[in-house]
Amino acid sequence: MIDQKRKRLIREIYERQIDRVYRLALMYTGDPHDAEDVAESVFLTMIEKKITFENEEHEKAWFITSQTELQNPCLPQK
Repeated sequence: MIDQKRKRLIREIYERQIDRVYRLALMYTGDPHDAEDVAESVFLTMIEKKITFENEEHEKAWFITSQTELQNPCLPQK
């Protein structure tokens, strides 16, 4: 179960990152439905692994890296 503070933080991160994550996924996949699936997977990974960020630049870098790894399973996983 996620507490209220964590829910609020997740919502704030989602609002900051969803446009970038979706646009990058759409550019990579070329399909809106696949892009939505990729975006969902990236956010679920963040939630399930309880990822925390030092600052917004770290947050942005994590999303780009995680998304790239998810979309290209041939890359080495961390």
